[in-house]
Amino acid sequence: MPKKTREEKILARLHRLEKTQTEGSTPTPDGTVSKSTFNLADAARKETVSSPAAPTTGRQNLDYSYVKGDLRKIALFTIAALLTEFVLSLTFAKHLQNLFF
Repeated sequence: MPKKTREEKILARLHRLEKTQTEGSTPTPDGTVSKSTFNLADAARKETVSSPAAPTTGRQNLDYSYVKGDLRKIALFTIAALLTEFVLSLTFAKHLQNLFF
């Protein structure tokens, strides 16, 4: 099932607000029912979708300091894995020589 878009969520909320306004009461979070004191037009104004911010021209200052640490970790783990494989290959090579010769 596809996710609802923001506009669909706003429309659904407005429909719920219209339904509760016609009934004359709104449910509160604790489950009790209280008289409606809001205006549907006010709720619609609050729920309007704002336009996206204009893209900035020029270079943004992005922080990539974590990349250096990540690359260092990758290099260390790679070296450790290669050394482990090298030591294991030497160990098994000696065992194999003892088995066949």
